[in-house]
Amino acid sequence: MNRTTAILVALATLLAHILAIHQNTDGVFGPPYEVAHVAYRVSRNLVFEGTPAWSTAGSVLESYPSPLWVLICAVATRLYFSVTLASQYLGIACSLVTVIVLAQFAADRRAGLIALLLLVVTGTTASAATSGTEMPLVMLLVTAAFLAYERRRARIFSALLVLLTLTRPDVWLLVAALAVLELRRRRRLSADESSLLRAFIAPAALAVVLVLVRGIVTGSWLSTVTADLLRPDAERYRLGLDYLTSFFLRSGGATLVIFPTLYLLRGRLSGTGRRALALVVVWSLFVLQVGGDGLPFWMSMAPIVPLLFLSVQEAMILAMDSRRPGLGPLTWVLLIAGIGASALVSRVPADVGAIPIGQVQRAWMKPSESYRRTYGRFYGRLGLMQEIRTVERLRSCAVFLREHLEPGSTVMTSWPGAIGYISRVEVVDLLGRTTPPRDGSRQRSWYGTPRVDLAAVLAEGVDYIVPSGFTGSRPPRGREIAEAWVARFDDTGDPEGAIAALLEELRRYEIISVPVPERAYRPAEIADQPFYLLRDKELGLQPHLELRLDDGGISVLARQSGHNLVADLEVAFTEPDGTRWMLRPTGEFAQEELVHARTGLLLYSTGQRPVCLMRFELPPELARGEVSAVLQNPSTERDPEFWNVSETVTLTIGG
Repeated sequence: MNRTTAILVALATLLAHILAIHQNTDGVFGPPYEVAHVAYRVSRNLVFEGTPAWSTAGSVLESYPSPLWVLICAVATRLYFSVTLASQYLGIACSLVTVIVLAQFAADRRAGLIALLLLVVTGTTASAATSGTEMPLVMLLVTAAFLAYERRRARIFSALLVLLTLTRPDVWLLVAALAVLELRRRRRLSADESSLLRAFIAPAALAVVLVLVRGIVTGSWLSTVTADLLRPDAERYRLGLDYLTSFFLRSGGATLVIFPTLYLLRGRLSGTGRRALALVVVWSLFVLQVGGDGLPFWMSMAPIVPLLFLSVQEAMILAMDSRRPGLGPLTWVLLIAGIGASALVSRVPADVGAIPIGQVQRAWMKPSESYRRTYGRFYGRLGLMQEIRTVERLRSCAVFLREHLEPGSTVMTSWPGAIGYISRVEVVDLLGRTTPPRDGSRQRSWYGTPRVDLAAVLAEGVDYIVPSGFTGSRPPRGREIAEAWVARFDDTGDPEGAIAALLEELRRYEIISVPVPERAYRPAEIADQPFYLLRDKELGLQPHLELRLDDGGISVLARQSGHNLVADLEVAFTEPDGTRWMLRPTGEFAQEELVHARTGLLLYSTGQRPVCLMRFELPPELARGEVSAVLQNPSTERDPEFWNVSETVTLTIGG
């Protein structure tokens, strides 16, 4: 196989890898990541409202970290393309071009394909391609800029640095690292080589302009990421170290970093390998300081993955050329093992034919306690499946909010992207990344998991809250919500006090179960499990029940003026001595602790006339007492705060 054919095979492999892993449970191409929807909303406001703000009624913030990506999404929006698909297709194209650029290193030998093989089978590359974010573009620009640097192409190098500076505010670290490398290299340049220091003038000038624009428009001279770097946080550093450790030990091919590390210590690594590894180290230290991110496949490492494998390639070429007996074959064995490990991380189901390795993969991809507590996600492909499922549920919820909420309604969530973009209602970011922090603190970045004063955030009040992370067949209890939020987000340092304060704020809300589509692209197919929201009681949207006695029968009537919701109907008869009888769906009464007369009722706006939820007759032995009816959340467990959906109504029988 010649080199050109090998590159084409690598491109085909990467494309197959991308399409294979970014699927939902139906086998359909999955949606972009949740955070990508933030860029979509900002770009839409820029096109149609003329402001690059998350909320057209609010101030301009650096709600999304990439101004260039927002502009690209704005172009797609203005041309009436599907911005979700356009961003994913562009990401795929950038990833494929990155393969071609990476192939230009060591282009004179077949061993120069090692980096390509590792890159195309690594889940970080494939998942970033369809994330809908700017990460594939950053990965391409970093790789191309390093190639231009190694080839001493000053103008191309400068232009690429300018694009990098526009793409993300955190890549100034890589630009600065390249400048330091050039300063060190300048003393060893040959007569026919010129210095590239002038190539840094344009990106440096642009960086100054961006700082001035940011300060004038947003009132903050530093980006949220840079502010994080200047604020020491031992907990964030521990999380970042955990994140880096998991990347190098669990992502597959990244473990091969041991090759360039050993050759660097021996002083034999090539100049290209040393410089590539230096950039990997710089970026890894940055990721450690910001705490990584909660996106699948360690996506914050995507910008330097090609350079990581380039340094591995440079070291492996030396090992294969070594005259030490057995070193060459051992290198090939380890390379194949790294490729196989990367493939295993991306594989679901993981069993290979009759070989039951799925259990091994699940144990390997099980997150550490700190990672699970902070991000609530598995490593590898399992984490990607979680992301796709979460985004689909959030998009379905957003469709419901868009169709049923009154104009001017406000929604708070820790996942503002998909809900904000699809619903088009006023969405408040619980963690203060897209909207001004409500606790009076500084704006947060998208790295790590920001911590806020939750009680202070909720004190101002919103109409609806999306209690992110709670799914299943029963609604969460109030204390469950408070404990989970405090564990992940609260910064007061007093967990019990924070839980008590948060529960006090949550008492203003009621949990409701709303019917949402299983998939946003199939709105007529309602999911088996409802979606849970917190709704402000002051809105007065609770359904009202009425018990009506006529002709010996009793009817349970309901009036509903608000949006659709799902509830169970409980009907009870209490005798004068306190004996309690529950109405079964069959119309019989039995002395049971908890049973519902009707389950999974879909309540909708009834207009002026009530609807009959159930009609029943009392048996002769139940001649005196009190009939009560109440609507509850489906499959609810008794929770005094969030149990009922309506007020309990009663009817006295027999005087």
